[in-house]
Amino acid sequence: MASKRNLYRTLATESVANARWFLADAKRLRRVGSRGHGAAFGVLSIEESSKALIYRLVTLGVLRIVRKKPNHITTFTEGELLNHQFKQRVLANFFIEYLRYGPFYEATRGLRKPQYSKTEVQELILRAIHGHRVMQVDLQSGGRSAREVQRLLSLLERLNELKNRGLYVDHSMRRISTPKEIRTRELREVLELAEGAIEIATEALRQSYSDREKQLQREANKAILSTIRRAQRRTAKKGKGPSQGGPA
Repeated sequence: MASKRNLYRTLATESVANARWFLADAKRLRRVGSRGHGAAFGVLSIEESSKALIYRLVTLGVLRIVRKKPNHITTFTEGELLNHQFKQRVLANFFIEYLRYGPFYEATRGLRKPQYSKTEVQELILRAIHGHRVMQVDLQSGGRSAREVQRLLSLLERLNELKNRGLYVDHSMRRISTPKEIRTRELREVLELAEGAIEIATEALRQSYSDREKQLQREANKAILSTIRRAQRRTAKKGKGPSQGGPA
């Protein structure tokens, strides 16, 4: 019997593979004019990529799956981890983290030598800091990056609604809605997000860490996940009113 760690690693790998199949099916549906079903399959692809990221965090030991009494910061039941809202928030964090800290990731990705001089390290850091500052100015001034972040967050919030609208015939206020009412732009945005999610999940699974890097990753992700849970609790307290969409 495989160890739990190997089990979750395999689950992460197979989830990405399934995400690719869902995306391929979504594109085939788009080609035959089935925008609604294509969008729904695109959302399923995104959910599978998000699941892969979560199982990766479990494999690294950043999260632990327990059967009862989770603390909702570092330990969760498996059902809680695979909740749609939680998966969307984890994926959103990965996107935003890369957008904000991309220059640092790019700088480290280009490292090849086992050792660098102090001057070389300083140059790498300064280049990354410069890129990061440019990105922050763009985000704070409402530039392209800021608009992209807002568009992404808005789309993530609507994923479940888009999936339901794309799958089911429904009615509200005596008005009937059908999957064919999904717009071309909505389908395009979902498929673009699905492709991005697969890329992020694939890259995350490809990376390997030393024990020290794993510890730093655990500490960083614990802080991130704690923030996510606080946001979820605030949202739950405020209440969102009746849920939208048709059957799940």
